[in-house]
Amino acid sequence: MLIEKQQRDLAEKILPIHLFLEYGAASVTLINLIALGLSRTSALLLRSSYGLRDNFTASECQAQIDRINLGSSQLPGLCKAELARLRRY
Repeated sequence: MLIEKQQRDLAEKILPIHLFLEYGAASVTLINLIALGLSRTSALLLRSSYGLRDNFTASECQAQIDRINLGSSQLPGLCKAELARLRRY
């Protein structure tokens, strides 16, 4: 529909619906956190614990993962282990 209305740039920004269904996620941030390698549970806990916006890009999600102080975080150990594995510094 958007392409027919000459709005290709908007059409290309829309994530495929099947990703939301497959991942059981309701935001772009959750999709990107899961795509980076977090479990759905860890992605949900991270988003709610740190108040992440619903429209973080993959690079913004990675930056958030890299910034978290795992020593003082209240996240469960399993989530911390996932985050440690995904850090890029």
